[in-house]
Amino acid sequence: MLWLVLITPRLWVVLITPRLWLVLITPRLWVVLITPRLWVVLLTPRLWVVLLTPRLWVVLITPMLWVVLITPRLWVVLITPRLWVVLITPRLWVVLIMPRLWVVLITPRLWVVLITPRLWVVLLMPRLWVRFETRSDSHGRRIEETPPRMTVGRVPDTYKVVEKLLK
Repeated sequence: MLWLVLITPRLWVVLITPRLWLVLITPRLWVVLITPRLWVVLLTPRLWVVLLTPRLWVVLITPMLWVVLITPRLWVVLITPRLWVVLITPRLWVVLIMPRLWVVLITPRLWVVLITPRLWVVLLMPRLWVRFETRSDSHGRRIEETPPRMTVGRVPDTYKVVEKLLK
């Protein structure tokens, strides 16, 4: 068993083994390395990096961006103040979240969900969609309906709905 501790006013070093721990601390940087099978943590005032394994986790955090990558078989999460992107697989989920629009794509055999403050569009199967719409009065205030107005249609009609959303 080995321990090594070195402490100065601006640096701490700690090394512990069997099978290794290493801690290095300065005023603006922390590095921690732990194994069997690896953990690495790197912290600065504006950046955090964490790498964990077996089979990989990576986390990167800055003030304006979070990136998380998790596997087996992949998750990717990207977060900024105005956008969240989540990609999950096997067989694909994609989630996009913005302040006034949410997009969710789920498959096999397709689900697509578009959500805005006034309109929900859900594509359920290859050729069917459902749309929930909340109405508003002339001042833009939401009119509460129980239940909200629902429309069911065929896929070619959805292109008009998506075109209307993008205007």
